[in-house]
Amino acid sequence: MRLRYGVVALAICATLAVPGTASAGVSTTPPASPQPATYVNLARATSLRNFYHAFTLRFQLQQGSPSVLNANNSAVALTANCHDCGALAIAFQVVFVTDQNLTAINANNNADATSYACIRCANTAEAYQIIVATDEQSRLTDQQERGLAQVRAELEALQQPGLDSDQIQSQSDALANQAVSILDNPAYGVSDQEAPAGGPAAGTSTFSPAINASALPAALTESTQPVVDLYIDVKSS
Repeated sequence: MRLRYGVVALAICATLAVPGTASAGVSTTPPASPQPATYVNLARATSLRNFYHAFTLRFQLQQGSPSVLNANNSAVALTANCHDCGALAIAFQVVFVTDQNLTAINANNNADATSYACIRCANTAEAYQIIVATDEQSRLTDQQERGLAQVRAELEALQQPGLDSDQIQSQSDALANQAVSILDNPAYGVSDQEAPAGGPAAGTSTFSPAINASALPAALTESTQPVVDLYIDVKSS
């Protein structure tokens, strides 16, 4: 924001320096205030045919600096009127926000798996939601984004045949925790020689938002480290 004001100030000075140019009517437009942000991620897999196995992965990565964050992540799997069929839905949502202007986080994460008139059906819905609020960095680094892209590629590989629901969930859980490790470390993928020295500037104040209208745990309000929350909901039928 300081850079934006600086550019405007220079423009005003240049205008006033031109001979014969009137100074009256010169005005500046204040920067827009942070706005609420709503992110929705939905994975839906449906199988209605014999021997058909549906797979849907919805991987969402969002970054911003909202005043209020609304994050909704859902996975829905359905099998009906078939035999030897299956449906696997994976909703994987990552939301990275700065917390300087953040006042509230409303997070909703749910999974639903339904089977109807099915014989020998495998039906699984997995919802993974990771929310990061930090004042240490405004955006993810290139290394962090590449690490998350690798997580996405490994999630896509879960559609290979031969994996049962327990194996899929185990691997999904491991990948979710891998993503948390990537997000929790701004220096991820950077060698010690390349990593910048020091942390947040001295005297920097930290304001922690309320999650789902409730007070944050002490561990989140007393630390200047990034706040990383992982929500998991898995259903099978």
